[in-house]
Amino acid sequence: MDACNPCTTTKAESSANVLVVDDEKAICEVIGEALEREGHRVRRTETGAGALAEWQREQFDLVILDIRLPDMSGIEVLRQLRLRSAGAMVPVIIITGHASLASAVEALQMGAIDYLQKPLSMASLAIRAEKALEPTRLRRQNRWVAKQLLSGGLPQGLIGASSAMKRVHEQLAVLARTDTNCVLLTGETGTGKSLVAQLLHRLSARAKGPFVSVNCAAIPDDLFEAEMFGYRQGAFTGADNAHEGCFQQAQGGTLLLDAVGELPLLVQPKLLYAIETKRVRRLGAKQEVAVDARLVAASNRRLSPAEDPGFRSDLFYRLSALTLHLPPLRERREDILPLARHFTERFAGQFDKQLAGLAPQTEALLLGHPWFGNVRELANVVERAVLFEDTSQLTPRHLLLAPAGIAEAPRRACALPWQVSRDQLEGAMTEALGNKTRAAQLLGMSRPTLRKRLRECGWIDDLQQQQAPVRPAMPS
Repeated sequence: MDACNPCTTTKAESSANVLVVDDEKAICEVIGEALEREGHRVRRTETGAGALAEWQREQFDLVILDIRLPDMSGIEVLRQLRLRSAGAMVPVIIITGHASLASAVEALQMGAIDYLQKPLSMASLAIRAEKALEPTRLRRQNRWVAKQLLSGGLPQGLIGASSAMKRVHEQLAVLARTDTNCVLLTGETGTGKSLVAQLLHRLSARAKGPFVSVNCAAIPDDLFEAEMFGYRQGAFTGADNAHEGCFQQAQGGTLLLDAVGELPLLVQPKLLYAIETKRVRRLGAKQEVAVDARLVAASNRRLSPAEDPGFRSDLFYRLSALTLHLPPLRERREDILPLARHFTERFAGQFDKQLAGLAPQTEALLLGHPWFGNVRELANVVERAVLFEDTSQLTPRHLLLAPAGIAEAPRRACALPWQVSRDQLEGAMTEALGNKTRAAQLLGMSRPTLRKRLRECGWIDDLQQQQAPVRPAMPS
């Protein structure tokens, strides 16, 4: 069993306490044995008084109750159970003969959730019992999720007790117990979107299935459809073997589309079709294939039609039905020091260092930094500092913090890629010494988006400049 996942449980771990009440001992035994084979713990009694006594001694998750008992009616037992349970609605399944259907209806009106007629079918009983116990299992899973989210048994980027992170934890617990088609994760680079996607998978009913992660910004436009939906052998030149697309690879599990805002426009309607129909067609194939994967999309930029004309509105509305926003680290400053201590302890163990914690000057510097790279930047800064630290505390000597103004100005100036001006592009490329990856980070966009914007503005690389001495002027 996966110790960190409440969904991958053994029979013993998912067992319930069941009370069986029937005046016929043989029926009690048969029902009890059938439930015990399913891994449940069963108490048996043949009287109403015995049922009430067992109820006082132990807490039960399900009661299977015969209407006709020797000392009192099952209706009266049900009434007493309700009075003694202080409002807790423990599920009760009524057993009845043909002559007592009216009593069964009365029992349902009093709160019993189901009834079975004699002679009993053990297969039907097992199905009804599992259905009745499902809410109990969900409550247990929710408690487990809440405990994990509020304790510390979380991925490093999700540690935090700030009000902003508590809201994330609460929403994450709700999303983990649902199995909707799509979840959209939003937040700046480095806030932990991929970690949240993995945690959603681990805590969901799909945890036993595969988790497939796709970086949309890293796939060339002309290969995207083949990677996403797959292709048949011979579908195009070089397709020597059939290839399963990402949707099929994630069958029964979770598919993460990271940087979903980089999806080519021509692929977006096909993705929408796959989401809505749960079917895909491989390149070169005549028939569609059914797929069953939960889609988690992540983006570090706003995708709404008003803010990103390059992203289809119908796809945006489909993806954003359930959205979880991860706040930047600068908006949850009370989490900076707990995270820094966590990273210090982690990297000290990794590098075999003995560090007692953070020096006061280090704490002040960490709290004052804007952290535009968010948790990822904090982890990288602490890792380097721990590696070079030679005292008993993490001191400021080795904290390599970028001056706030360098990263802040471009990010504030160009929140939307198509609004980047000539001066901002040239400024970022100059500051990054021509390194497109660094320039993209300064501008708060992906490298492919930066390259596209540079081409639109007529930018020519140094190699091209050698071949063509005159560079086209960049439009404003």
